[in-house]
Amino acid sequence: MTVIPSIVMACRIHANYYGNAIDTTDASVWYQPYVDYAKAHKLVWEADDAYNSPARRETFVTIFSYAMPEEALKVINDVEDGAIPDVAVSAAYAQSVYRFYRAGILTGNDAKGTFGPQTTITRGAAAAIISRMADPPLCGNPSRSTSSPLSRFLSVSLPTTRVSKRV
Repeated sequence: MTVIPSIVMACRIHANYYGNAIDTTDASVWYQPYVDYAKAHKLVWEADDAYNSPARRETFVTIFSYAMPEEALKVINDVEDGAIPDVAVSAAYAQSVYRFYRAGILTGNDAKGTFGPQTTITRGAAAAIISRMADPPLCGNPSRSTSSPLSRFLSVSLPTTRVSKRV
């Protein structure tokens, strides 16, 4: 999975949450309206050369962390700073990762609770994160409310690519 689909999905979540629209009708490059929206709403930084690169877990989580306000991702876990073994508190992405651990969206890759910030995010991991953002009981705490502001709006399908069959 590259950075572009990560940005597109985060923009759709952000736009749906806040009731915004993303006009894609006159786009010369299918993802440009999403990049413009992401920049305008501070979901991403200037990284034009990296958009087609594989998305690292730290990049994905940072983009998605900015897609939702604090009140939408309530703290349900007590995760002290420094508790995630492979995330230095001083890392640029640390705040986003700790926010997701505290909200129960991330729980770690193993018994130690590692995150794997430099590894490429898989589609399965991305789907799990988005599902947990949309459906709070999936975060491992059944006492959490079953309604999320996001669950009413979530529509995160990627644009369909048409493939011509050569004869």
